[in-house]
Amino acid sequence: MLQTVEQLLQHEGWQVVVCRDGADGLKQIESGQHYDLIILDRNLPNEDGLELLRRARSLDHRRSTPIIVFTASDSEREALAAGADAFLRKPGGINELNFAVKLLLMKYNLAGELS
Repeated sequence: MLQTVEQLLQHEGWQVVVCRDGADGLKQIESGQHYDLIILDRNLPNEDGLELLRRARSLDHRRSTPIIVFTASDSEREALAAGADAFLRKPGGINELNFAVKLLLMKYNLAGELS
């Protein structure tokens, strides 16, 4: 699914940075690198995606970064309470992902690099 998401977003012309596990994701979230939008899975190797979401929201430079939780886990309420801007369920949510990304980027008036 990761490769499908990456290809879908790249096909739209967005620059995508992929983190293959939670440890790498946490490193990117804590870095000073600018990302217009972050997409997290709840179930990541080495880390809970919602913990990454909470960590992102605790950092000044990530508080207003739009975050989508895209997961097979039944955790919509928890994800939104943790600060997600959108929640999409795998696998069907892949059909809504492109729209959700565009909507959030328009809402925040952003474009560029996704993580």
